[in-house]
Amino acid sequence: MDPSATITIHELMNRYAHAIDAHDLVAVEACFTNDASFAIEVADGISAGPFEGRAAILDLVRGAYESQSDRRRHVVTNIFVDPISDASAHVTSNLTLFSIANGELTALTTGVYRDRVVRTNARWQIEQRHLKVDLPY
Repeated sequence: MDPSATITIHELMNRYAHAIDAHDLVAVEACFTNDASFAIEVADGISAGPFEGRAAILDLVRGAYESQSDRRRHVVTNIFVDPISDASAHVTSNLTLFSIANGELTALTTGVYRDRVVRTNARWQIEQRHLKVDLPY
């Protein structure tokens, strides 16, 4: 895999986090393929999804926005890319989720994203996303 592809995949992970925090649904949508899936698992065994298709993922995000009265910051770190081919890869990264409310910063949870990304129309997008969080948020 071309090193520039690895950099672009790193940027995709960060663009997603920025878009979620900015409540930018257009940018969130651009991070996923049309047929993407997203599943969430909490360490205590609760799970949600998989949410199948970009529209279902956006509905999940909209619902999250509506239920939150705080400001969220998704911090994605320790990103590493395992190429499958020149047009696909597995990506693993860590999530630290912060909440800002009433002038206070609180760490809500940590977790691990496990993604399959693909290059479509000269752009990298998430095709499959699994998030396992350590605590419910």
